[in-house]
Amino acid sequence: VVRYSFTDWNGIAKDYNYIGLRNYLNVPKIDGFGEMMVSTITFAIGCTILTILVSFIVALALDKKGKGRLPRGMMRSLWFLPALLSGAVVGMLWRIMYNYNNGGINKVLVSAGMEPVNWLETRGLTNVAVIIGSTWVQIGFCVIVFLAGLQSIPQDLYEAAELDGANPRQKLWNITMPMMASSITINVITTTIAGFKAYELPYNISQGMPGKSTLLMTQRIYFFGFQDYDYGL
Repeated sequence: VVRYSFTDWNGIAKDYNYIGLRNYLNVPKIDGFGEMMVSTITFAIGCTILTILVSFIVALALDKKGKGRLPRGMMRSLWFLPALLSGAVVGMLWRIMYNYNNGGINKVLVSAGMEPVNWLETRGLTNVAVIIGSTWVQIGFCVIVFLAGLQSIPQDLYEAAELDGANPRQKLWNITMPMMASSITINVITTTIAGFKAYELPYNISQGMPGKSTLLMTQRIYFFGFQDYDYGL
């Protein structure tokens, strides 16, 4: 890959020419390059933060025992279900839900007496919409990892803390969080990687619009390779 980046190879021909740093110098000149970089970084960081926060809260809720709760096994399966679907399917599903005229989200807003929202054609808001859809897919895996971490914490620590008069917030901050450090690290790393390499799901939701405000680097790489046949760039 590094070698080809210094050539004008089109991905098909057997021969190619070495052109030095021309491809690297042309990258900042790509139409919408700055907007694309901001979109990619915003998407990856936004997905990571939202996924970690929501999945940790869900894992804490599913780990608790008590009467009147839905079966924990069933609830864990329901939260993990989106992770089994393909990115293309999930992207189309959220695109239908975000539809201005017939989308389920706007129908709920209208029924509540609110104005419909143009989720897919509003700068800034479309970025948030794409992040929410992508987060929905990644939550399931992170919840499983967090649950495994929570269930590995010795209950003796909580019992000793209660004897010392610790309240729930103190037990969460001084016992749960430190003991969950490895699980948090795993989820942050995997979610960040997934955010930077995401392709089909965000593209099927917004198709890079409005303008190029939600176009990710991975999508532009695909266009260069399979539409423009400029593999070097």
